[in-house]
Amino acid sequence: MKPKMNNEELRALNQRRKIFQIAWVTRDLEKSMKAWVENLKIGPRTVLTFTDQSLTYLKVDKGIGVTQTGKFEADFHYYLDTEPKLNFIYELGNCPKLE
Repeated sequence: MKPKMNNEELRALNQRRKIFQIAWVTRDLEKSMKAWVENLKIGPRTVLTFTDQSLTYLKVDKGIGVTQTGKFEADFHYYLDTEPKLNFIYELGNCPKLE
């Protein structure tokens, strides 16, 4: 079993890491954004709406593991049906071009 990192080791690792995107899917966008600002002082954010008009490819998989997958510019993404077990929907994607 690998030993846990101490704080200094974790800081050194995080200096080399790059996180480009973290996504949360919610049923009430306005309520969720308000809660993040009020409770965590996090904002503003970029809101993207994915539809069959804004995506090159959109497929919705009806509860069989992947609930949505699509392509937006260079980004392919997959929404996994994790809400029943994790209380949120998990997104996997390759991250679009950042400006």
